Amino acid sequence: MADDKELYAAVLHCLGQVQLMTKKPDDALKSANAAVELGREGEDTYRQSISLILSAEALYMLHKPGEALEAAETGLKLARKNGDSATEAYGNKVITLVLGEPAKDTEAQTSAETAVEEDAVEEWQGLDPE
Repeated sequence: MADDKELYAAVLHCLGQVQLMTKKPDDALKSANAAVELGREGEDTYRQSISLILSAEALYMLHKPGEALEAAETGLKLARKNGDSATEAYGNKVITLVLGEPAKDTEAQTSAETAVEEDAVEEWQGLDPE
């Protein structure tokens, strides 16, 4: 049963991403929150962290910056606790979006590191970073 919950949480998270991309933040928030809840039930802190950050994006689109920041910071803390650098980077990007400026913790990252990460993503997506 735990595997079913993990799978269902992953599906809900993916659904939330699609809903966010199709400009349906209310639906995205519901899906992300359901994924967070299933993550809690299954003690899946990865799913909790990434889905909390997704819910932060939806809350931001719904013009609720205070709630968005709280969700993103909570997700970021879980990502750090898990040692999940990819979700941590995602959380930092959402916090930057909400605040309109880089989060204080991300200022330590050099622009060279950022450029390397962005190039890697563009290459992975089949884009030419140059």
